[in-house]
Order: sequence, then C-alpha cells, then structure tokens
Amino acid sequence: MSQDDPTPDRTGDSAGALDPKLVLTFREVARMGSISAAARKLGWTQPALGQQLRRLEKEAGTALVRRHARGITLTPAGEVLLGHADAIAGRLLVARAALRDAVRRTATRLTVASFPSGSSALVAPAVASLVAAVPELDVRVIDMEPPVAVEALVEGQVDVALVFEHQEDELDLGASGRVRRRLLGRDPLLVAMSEQHRLAAEPDRALDASELAGENWISGCLWCQANLVNFGERHGFAPAIRHTSEDQLVVQQLVGSGMGMALISEMTLRTYQRPGVVARPVIDQPLRNVSLVTHQHDARRVLGRFASEVLLTARRAGLLDG
Repeated sequence: MSQDDPTPDRTGDSAGALDPKLVLTFREVARMGSISAAARKLGWTQPALGQQLRRLEKEAGTALVRRHARGITLTPAGEVLLGHADAIAGRLLVARAALRDAVRRTATRLTVASFPSGSSALVAPAVASLVAAVPELDVRVIDMEPPVAVEALVEGQVDVALVFEHQEDELDLGASGRVRRRLLGRDPLLVAMSEQHRLAAEPDRALDASELAGENWISGCLWCQANLVNFGERHGFAPAIRHTSEDQLVVQQLVGSGMGMALISEMTLRTYQRPGVVARPVIDQPLRNVSLVTHQHDARRVLGRFASEVLLTARRAGLLDG
C-alpha cells in the first residue's frame, strides 16, 4: 500500500476484532493530525507508530487515514472509528475515577475547575455547604478559564468545570458526546467606569453603545478581550484596549482610577464592587451564559450534590438571570 493510495475497503470480508490499544493509539494520531506529532507525544518512533496504524487498518479491513505532506486526514471510516475511540477513552477516564473512589471508600475526591469570579461567587459557598454536609469529602478548586477547564475535564484532570460563554462564542464541547453542559443562568455584562466619568451621572439610564466610541478600555483574559473587540465591532467602533489583567481587583482599580472602561459581569460586581466604580447597563445588553460541564458518563452522586449547591447559591444571591 502506498502512502497516497489508501487500502481498498474490504470491511465486508476481512474486518476482525479491533485491538483497543491500537484504537487509542489511532485516536492520538487523529487528534494530533500527524503521525510524527503523535509519535513524539507517545514517545515512539514515527516508523513504529506508522506500523501500528497499518496493523489497525488491516484489522479494520479499510483505510482509516490519508497521508499527505502536512500530516494526515481521516477517511470516512476513520471518522466513525474516532467517535468510538473517544467514547472508549471517556469510559476509561470514568473507570479510573470510579476505581479511585472505590479504593478510598472513606472519602470522595472532587476537583473543580472554575473561572475566578465564578470561584468567588458560586464555587466557594457551594463547596463550603457541601463539605459541611459531607465532612469526608476531599475537594480541590482550581482557577481555569473556560476553554482550558473544558480541555482539563475531557483529559480527566478535573471532575467538573464551571464555565461561561459569551453570546457570540459558544464553547466547543466536542461532537463525540463526551461531556454535557447544564446551563445555570445568564450573567449580564455591564460597562464599568469611574464615578468621575462623563457618562456616570445617570446610573439608571441604559447606555447606547454608540456613546462608548473613542473610550479607552481595560480587559481581562484573552477570551474576554476577544468578546470586547466583537462587542465594539457589532456597534461600529474599535475598542482601544490600553490595559489588561485577569485579576478583577486590578481591573476595577484601574477603572476607578479613571484609566478606562471595562465590561464587567453583574455577578462579579455583586460579589465585589470597588468604591468609585459605577456600572451602567447597555441597551443592547451583552450577556454570558454560566454553565456546569461534567463528563457524559460520570454519574457519581457527589456531582449532582455539587450542582445543586451551586444552583442554590446562585438563586439565593440572585447572581444569575434565567
């Protein structure tokens, strides 16, 4: 078989049992888009990995990849197998977590990934309530921005992720059904400015976005910066981002000092609002959706209890709409 001519489809008469280890190896090749890149990640030589891939194609009775100068692309059969490979990997992650809990027996471990304002407003109170009810619970909370948190969840590094998604940028949770999203509510974004700013005089009046043209801006994470740029583009101006910080205390300090405006979520401001900072709504109100993301096959009771505590915290404090 040449590199440019895939093996003819002989599934009907030669396909046999598939080696699970080879299927998982194929998954890494598919995800990396390159045999050489996958070989480096797995610690193999490229020829050895290529041989394993050819062995799997022999077992499958059909070509799974097409090789080209820039790497590989999947054949239709390869696309089908990748979905099953993802499911196998997901089940192994869940099995690992279940075995870990079974070995401990006297304690359950829960690792939560969350963006900083979500950790402060929702996760910390929910975890405190949960630990009070289940003293043997071993909980770890890690700050992660949403795209990183979802990746960590898929890789089995965390058990649950609290994430937000801006209106225009829905998180890619993958098409294989490995994870599931539970929408908790919507968090409006407000325009924060110094109380000395010319637009701060009427705090109850919703601003027209056109009034924001020509202002200097302060932004947070890269994802938030992209949302701010998109917000400006939708309303006919390019935000001049002068300062950036992922620390909301720093952002509000800069805003209160008159260094610029910022898009800050209502949940963040209800948790902490620096004196001297005024928050104004916008007529075309930008929003972010706040959700819990868990593994599709992880049915542990502790996850359900944690989700209930987070939702109860949000409702009691009026932190989320919808």
